[in-house]
Amino acid sequence: MKEIKEKTADLVLDILKGSVNDYHSGEEIAKQLFVSRATVWKAIRALKERGYEIDAVTNRGYRLLHSLDDPDAGKIAKYMQEYVHTYHLPDAVLFPGYADAVHAYSEVGSTNAVVSTLSGPEKMPVIAVADRQTGGRGRRGRSFHSPSGSGIYMSVLLYPDNTFNPSTGFTCMMAVAACFAIRNVLKLQPEIKWVNDLFLNGKKVAGILTEGNVSVEDNTISSIVIGIGINVYRPKDGFPEEIRKTAGCLLDKESEKKDLRNRLIAGILCEFFHIYRQNDNSFVKDYRDLSMLIHEHVRITDFSDGSYRYAYVEGIDDQCHLCVRYDNGKKESLSSGEVSVVKY
Repeated sequence: MKEIKEKTADLVLDILKGSVNDYHSGEEIAKQLFVSRATVWKAIRALKERGYEIDAVTNRGYRLLHSLDDPDAGKIAKYMQEYVHTYHLPDAVLFPGYADAVHAYSEVGSTNAVVSTLSGPEKMPVIAVADRQTGGRGRRGRSFHSPSGSGIYMSVLLYPDNTFNPSTGFTCMMAVAACFAIRNVLKLQPEIKWVNDLFLNGKKVAGILTEGNVSVEDNTISSIVIGIGINVYRPKDGFPEEIRKTAGCLLDKESEKKDLRNRLIAGILCEFFHIYRQNDNSFVKDYRDLSMLIHEHVRITDFSDGSYRYAYVEGIDDQCHLCVRYDNGKKESLSSGEVSVVKY
């Protein structure tokens, strides 16, 4: 009986999520689900007990005000503090003004674009997170599927004062941070596919895009934006046809754990700033340990002309370059390229 009640509550939630700005009468919901209005009322009460904020207005019906784990800047800041203490990270991870540095949105074109318009005091980091992106981007101008209610879409703006290779270093920092946070919060073990993808059970669950803003005065990088998109839950309508075979998610079903996305965002930020503030490349060891490519045969696609080559991956160097050996014995350290594991 409890399972039936929970299923009804999930169906009511789907209706409310379908148009979050509209009210749905109890009679309308009851007709759609072929249940009584009393059953709808019990389902609404169950959803409220699970943490959903639902507005109920006489003669209008019910409206979802705030989903259980929609991005919320205040909650993220609170969970950052909890995460630091739970996992014994240095207090310095919580940089001055961190509680005001997170900006949460219900919808944006791209968090990378939005965060570039923001600024923090004294060039402190700024973070933008969104429930949905209408123009999410990946590498090489590719789109990144970013539907509402299912993923994490976040970008961090930095003003780095170190000289670590920006083309790969910051991407690798974020990849390691995300893996650590996913492990701690969800008890899952994702792997990294060089240079910017996270995989779980053979499927891509996350992608990272790092972009530099160049100063016109001296042609140096004035700031860095690191964006990450993570498929937390399976999208309600599934993945688009073109990525259906390769895309995966961390969880097949929305978790009952309150604020899971906010907790995971907080964990990623804490792990990232822990790595970033060490101001060295000591994280590369963790990147190697998390790699799914070392000691594998791969196909390497050249971005410039689409040609490809096959090689064996020997390791990852201290600059996060992929060290490969070709069949003719020639060795090379790659700083870019599209790589995929092959049966060889």
